[in-house]
Amino acid sequence: MMRFFSDVRLVPVVLVAAVALFVLKFTGLVTEGSYTLGAGHLSKADRVAHEAQLAQDLAKSAASRLQRRALRPRILQPASRRLPKH
Repeated sequence: MMRFFSDVRLVPVVLVAAVALFVLKFTGLVTEGSYTLGAGHLSKADRVAHEAQLAQDLAKSAASRLQRRALRPRILQPASRRLPKH
């Protein structure tokens, strides 16, 4: 048994593992559009809901920025009286 382990080389084992991982990842991308390994990924329905929430939050923040900008007092001066920028 020990003779078998001493004859096995590390490089071919790593290459086979890398090719197997590539095949699994590629298959997952082709069939589902996502990765096949990893439990941390969101399902498609959860991903759509998350993206919708992000878009809603972005719209709210943009609206609040515009509202704050509209409420900010502005100093109107003729162009000839403005100070030059350095």
